[in-house]
Parts: sequence; structure tokens; C-alpha cells
Amino acid sequence: TSSKGGMLGYISSLQTQYPFETNVYSLALGEFSKPFRTKAGFHIVKLLKSRPNQGKIRLAHILSSVSIDAPTNLQVEAKKKIETVDLYLKNGDSFEEVCKTYSDDPYSRGRGGELRRWYFSSDLSEELQDKLFGLQRLGDISVPIRTNLGWQVFKLLDKKPLLSFEEM
Repeated sequence: TSSKGGMLGYISSLQTQYPFETNVYSLALGEFSKPFRTKAGFHIVKLLKSRPNQGKIRLAHILSSVSIDAPTNLQVEAKKKIETVDLYLKNGDSFEEVCKTYSDDPYSRGRGGELRRWYFSSDLSEELQDKLFGLQRLGDISVPIRTNLGWQVFKLLDKKPLLSFEEM
């Protein structure tokens, strides 16, 4: 977290060590914790924001791969490719077929872009959290998003709210 200035992002219960979670959940907005210890070491935490748990989502994606430090011509090619993908999707072409033709992800391309896991908001960067958890209906497709993998378009496959205590 030092590369992020100590920012942890949002956390949910059962994602961190119990002493860490207990201290974080006892804070009011803007409040600092007293120093406390976990197996990882000593901590002081400040609560900057809080929000209800958003549950979890399952996604498919189409990737136009390009590294962040790639030469400009490769950056431009990747962006043009994802813009072409976006145009096909806006014209009503099948996400799965467009994925099989254009995605650079060899692991999900054959499954129509399906990513084989559920994502909690804390699994994603803050930018992706807002954009992907903002997709409302199953089948909704995001705008092209620049990520550390390149350019991506995501499709919402499934969404589950936070389970009740009894369900957990």
C-alpha cells in the first residue's frame, strides 16, 4: 500500500485479519485508530469513506492488450481496436462473437469473454469498482475502459447482493 500512499480502498468483512477488521469497523468517518497490531505488524488507520457492501458480480470481457509503457503507435492501435469492438456492440452484434474475433485474452476468448470468478468491489481498482458495479441489468456492457492490461469492455453476467447472515 505504500505505492498508493497508504490507501487500502474499500474492505469488507472477512477480507482482513480480525484485529484489523475490528479496528476499522469501530471508526467513525475521518477518525484515526489507536495503534494496533496484527500478524503483519503495527497499524494506524484513518477511515476516509464508507459505503454499503455492493455484493458481488460476475463478468465477461473483451481485451485489446497493450502495456502502459508501450510505444505510441501500439497504444493507438489498441485504442482503435477497442473502438471497433465498441461500435460492433453498439450496433447489436453478439458480445460472444465479437469477443471470439477481437479479444486478446486467450483464456476467456473461447468462452465469449467469461471470467471464471466472482468479484467483490474490493477485488477491483476504485475506477473499475464504480464503472462495473454501476452496470445495473444483466447483459449491460461498459464503455471501453483503460486498465493496466490495455483497453477492456466488460459485460455484466450476474450480480448478487450481500448475503444475509443466515445465508452466509
